[in-house]
Amino acid sequence: MTLTLSKDKNIIELARIMQVVEQTEKELKSIELVVNSIDVDRLTEIVRICKSGLSYKRIYTEKITYSRDGNNYRTDDITYAEQSLKGCYLDYRENKENKYNTGREEEEIQLWIMQDGSWQEWSYCCSISYYQGHSNSHTRKFIRNLTTDQVVAFWDTNDVINGIRNALEIRLSNLGDRSKSQKTRLEKLKQLQVV
Repeated sequence: MTLTLSKDKNIIELARIMQVVEQTEKELKSIELVVNSIDVDRLTEIVRICKSGLSYKRIYTEKITYSRDGNNYRTDDITYAEQSLKGCYLDYRENKENKYNTGREEEEIQLWIMQDGSWQEWSYCCSISYYQGHSNSHTRKFIRNLTTDQVVAFWDTNDVINGIRNALEIRLSNLGDRSKSQKTRLEKLKQLQVV
């Protein structure tokens, strides 16, 4: 007895579904290329507009914090990356979190925009103790430099843009507070001069 596979309804149906899958996948790749290109252009323009308004800080590679009461932490020791390296933290992806009875450990990958508009990924690890009088450890290690194309490929562009927006809003709030404080100080100094 000879089976004619070309007339098997299951094979015919699966072949038809496979053609649709291949066509849909091809269309999706084409759409993703266009979307990624648009996102690269958007992000490039946003960085051009906003780069000078962000607040850049030195990136620490190790920080030890300590708390006597379990709530108020002070920094005991801090080690920075190279002197000239300054960046603005924008987003993270959690790698893993381990919780124990005595504390927890967290690991994440962080995205930073650097003062020159370039991008970097850093790994961040912290070990937090739940006990009073014990120190907590925070470490960062450089992973790699990224191009804007890579940022779009590996990170959610909307999250990155929201990170830039949040950093600008925090900077604006801080500038507003400083401005208000300086205006108050100026008024007091003017009153002293009048006397």
